[in-house]
Amino acid sequence: QRFAFRRGHRMLVEGGLVQQRDTLGQNDGTTRTVSVDGWRGEVKYDGRISNKLNLEPAVEMQRGIDYTHGVPANTISSDLEAVLRPSPAVRVDLRGTYQHHRPNRHDEVSTWLARGRLSWQFTRKLGMRIVEEHSTSSDQDSQLLSSVLLTWLDVPGTSVHLGYTEVGAYAPSYEAQERIVFAKASLLLRP
Repeated sequence: QRFAFRRGHRMLVEGGLVQQRDTLGQNDGTTRTVSVDGWRGEVKYDGRISNKLNLEPAVEMQRGIDYTHGVPANTISSDLEAVLRPSPAVRVDLRGTYQHHRPNRHDEVSTWLARGRLSWQFTRKLGMRIVEEHSTSSDQDSQLLSSVLLTWLDVPGTSVHLGYTEVGAYAPSYEAQERIVFAKASLLLRP
C-alpha cells in the first residue's frame, strides 16, 4: 500500500507471502532443489523535510532462501539515506545500512555500512567529490574506502579528471591494501 502525504512526502508499506523455489549447485557438481514458504514486509518513507534536507529511512524483514547454505533464513535490513544541500554548490549524501541475516542451523551474520559523499561545485566548470565509506561484518575485517575526485568540465565530452582512491582494512590496525592515483582527459573534436 502506498500512502501520499503532503507534497514531497511518500510512504510505502508492502508485504506478502512468498513461495521460493530454486535449484542450487553443490560443491560436488550436483544440484539440489530448495523450497521455502517465506514472507516479506517493508516500510519505507521518502520525504523532503525542507529545501535543504531529504530523508529516506527503510526497514525490511523477510524469510527466504539462504543461497550459501541452501536453507531457510530470516533477514532484517534497515537503511537511512539523507541528502543535505546547504547551498546550491554543495551537496552532502549520507547513508547508513545494517543487515542481520540468520540462516537455520548456521552462524548469524551482521553487516554495517556507513557512507558519506561531499560534492562541491566551485565554479560552473570546476568541481570536487570526496567519498568516505566504512563497512564491517561479523564474518570479515572492517574496510575503509577513501576517494577524492577533482573535475574540470568545459562542455560534455571535454573534461579533465584527477583522482585518488585508497582501500584499506582494519586487521587489527589500519593497513592500506590498494592505492590508486589517476588522471583522465577527453577532448570533444567538432568538424
